[in-house]
Amino acid sequence: MQPDPTAWQLIKQRALMKYRLNLKKLNLLVGVQVNDLDEESFTKLAKDTTGTEFNLDKPELAPIAMCDNGGTGMAKLAEACEVQSNAKDGTYRPRSPYFVGFSWVLRRNNRLGKEHAYLNHTYAQPVPEEFQKEFEDTTSWSPFWGMLSMFSPAGGPVPALKRFGPSIGDPFAEGDVLGELEDQRKLIEHREQMIAANTPPQGLLHLGNAVIDFSRPFIIETPLYIHRGGLASTTPQHPLDGHTGWIQSYHKKNKTVSFTAAAGGRNSVPGVDEFNLTWAGNVFGLMLVSFAAIMKVNSGRKRPLLSLTDGITYGDAYHAYNENRWLGARRAMTSVADMFAGFGALTRSGFGTHVVESPAEDGSIDLELVVEGPKEEQL
Repeated sequence: MQPDPTAWQLIKQRALMKYRLNLKKLNLLVGVQVNDLDEESFTKLAKDTTGTEFNLDKPELAPIAMCDNGGTGMAKLAEACEVQSNAKDGTYRPRSPYFVGFSWVLRRNNRLGKEHAYLNHTYAQPVPEEFQKEFEDTTSWSPFWGMLSMFSPAGGPVPALKRFGPSIGDPFAEGDVLGELEDQRKLIEHREQMIAANTPPQGLLHLGNAVIDFSRPFIIETPLYIHRGGLASTTPQHPLDGHTGWIQSYHKKNKTVSFTAAAGGRNSVPGVDEFNLTWAGNVFGLMLVSFAAIMKVNSGRKRPLLSLTDGITYGDAYHAYNENRWLGARRAMTSVADMFAGFGALTRSGFGTHVVESPAEDGSIDLELVVEGPKEEQL
């Protein structure tokens, strides 16, 4: 016979049950269908859809492998997800604005996961006719930059430039608000020049108040798709911990665009990995759905896709949110949550971090960076 659980074990089980119940409610709120899988089912599904082995002792290594070799593993995953997203005959299947996408996630039985591993897909969205030519250009990164700029509350490159004047920490005390505005103008100008030059996304990118290190950018064309993507790695300025493969997929026949992500990592802060299984689908879904909504609002205005890389303007937001009220509400909720990203990054640094930058391109060094807390001296 099994011994009766202790009072402490019962408390932990009850807390876990309530936590996961609240996460299920959050799944419904953000419109993402989360499919829980055990270890055997998840690793088999990942192998079948990406051709990559998921080592759950170091799950952060799998997304790296998917983005190597020009992103072939990510392209395979995206096209497998598109089969689930589209109609049986492969044509575009419109969805209710409430539903954003789905995720396959690793969920441990009767305990909090000490890692996160998921495959996420945001349903295909139609691309207006005037922007299709840019998506079909296999040398253009504008579709990817445009999508990235729609991250909630904002997304884009972090230019490695020196400050052009005093910090705006207290502009009234410094007495140089104009200097700070000039600083911001030059940073914006640098970003616009970089995107206009068709520079692939690489290096530091900001996702709201969090910062990622983007590497291994790729563009792949297959018989039905044009894929753009790369590897996103957490930095010390990020509350999460791990690597995520990103891929934006344009369906050449259906004239639609979708987004797929494959992630793995280990966060030392208890409960964060479980939360990530839901929240990732929300932020990625908002990024793509917002991009499609802003393209629709601007169709007929004879604006190039490059002009949409500045993010959502108030006027565009008014029209887009009026048509899709869930979009506005979810972006507002996500923007509020983003205010705590800095605190999350600080907490993570206190518990110990694993991934703090992108891995070596040639694989010549250990792909895992570990920063542990101080250990007791050995006697």
